[in-house]
Amino acid sequence: MSILPTNLLFKISAGLAVISLAINPAVANNGQAAFAPVAATTLKESILFAIDRDPSVSQQAAQLGIGQAQIDEARSGWMPQISLNGSTGHSQTTDSSGSLRNSAAWGLSLTQLIYDFGKTNNSISQASSQRDSYRFQLMRTLSDVAEKTALSYVEVKRYADLLQAARENVQALKNVEKLATLRCGCGGEFDLG
Repeated sequence: MSILPTNLLFKISAGLAVISLAINPAVANNGQAAFAPVAATTLKESILFAIDRDPSVSQQAAQLGIGQAQIDEARSGWMPQISLNGSTGHSQTTDSSGSLRNSAAWGLSLTQLIYDFGKTNNSISQASSQRDSYRFQLMRTLSDVAEKTALSYVEVKRYADLLQAARENVQALKNVEKLATLRCGCGGEFDLG
């Protein structure tokens, strides 16, 4: 009778050890990991932490900034354009006195687009649509990260509850074992008369 409960207790305790190592990485890493206990972290905190640390969120946020810069670039088509040109060099020409002259030239130009048959407006519209696409990709990434975090959080909570239930079961089995030991010790013989 004592072999079965001992074997069962061994299996339960081994299962508890595996579950506790999976739940508490600080124990598995000799206390070097900086993970908060599950009970100390709320679902909201977990999601915010994951969003803050996930590299895909940072990448999509940067892409959204690029989209805004592309809109600004397209809008610059309506702004005045200033250009400065310059050149210098040695020329082989001689003037009437027979002297050589070096030539230098420079120029400044200012241009303003008046109408381009909708090309600039279409570029602005295209850049705005691209930025909106980046925004929706960012929202999708945020939703994906939040979903994965929530599922992981629920799984960890579930395993923590299973661990607690297993501990309670082990204690109940120990109590049953003590009771069985007490019953076996007294009343092994009885008198009929």
